[in-house]
Amino acid sequence: MFDTHVHFDGFMGLDEARAVVERAQAADVSGMVAVGGSAVTNAQAAALAADFPGLVWPAPGYGRDQNPSTLNLASLEQLLDQQPAVALGETGLDYHHDHLSRDSQLLVFKSMLDLALRRTLPIIVHCRLAEKDVTPLLEAHARAWTGPAARLGVLHCFTGDAFFADTLLGLGYHISFSGILTFKNASPLRAVAARIPRDRLLVETDAPWLAPEPMRGQKNEPAFVRRTVEMLAEIRGEPPDTLAALTAANARRLFLGHAESSLDKNCHG
Repeated sequence: MFDTHVHFDGFMGLDEARAVVERAQAADVSGMVAVGGSAVTNAQAAALAADFPGLVWPAPGYGRDQNPSTLNLASLEQLLDQQPAVALGETGLDYHHDHLSRDSQLLVFKSMLDLALRRTLPIIVHCRLAEKDVTPLLEAHARAWTGPAARLGVLHCFTGDAFFADTLLGLGYHISFSGILTFKNASPLRAVAARIPRDRLLVETDAPWLAPEPMRGQKNEPAFVRRTVEMLAEIRGEPPDTLAALTAANARRLFLGHAESSLDKNCHG
């Protein structure tokens, strides 16, 4: 399994984060993307990736909580020069929590999209109640993208409807599902997950938040991604091992640029 979205800064320091990685490895999680969002979280993601090469992969960036007045693109570019990243993230728009104004969020989001184009890095996008603004920006980003088509980016922790999913898929983005898929009130989301093309499907925990059933209420961690895989397999009528291998292969193609591997071949029989 491959957990495509982990906030390791949500754990109590690097020691606890390292223990979380070790538990994930024991639970057959073969890869984790450590997402950033601020200077502090970017540095922690880079530190964990250095501690666990080939298992944890950094995706630094500036997110929707970043005040544009303190945005330091030079330090982010310096970090990217020092340690290669597999993506930029997470970034995007959130009109539910409304931590910062729409204009402030848009300014940071656009700067990350521009940087992703310059660095030819996949973009990890957050969207909550902001489809109207996110969609045209992602359309423009897809038109300007010069990297491999399979490495454009992902809408993480997808909770949208079928129309939004189809729009993203038509542009070339991946869609990632979290433990929300297991929640009792998530029937509409499960219906969307059932129809996502096999080559665009990803799973994540968004740890330490959104623990799946029956762990809901606990601090989430990458080892729990198995429950999301199992639910996705149930929805789609496929064996869990097949879905685990498929989503892991998709993640490696998106974030690591791997061509078809033995994992992919196993997934297609």
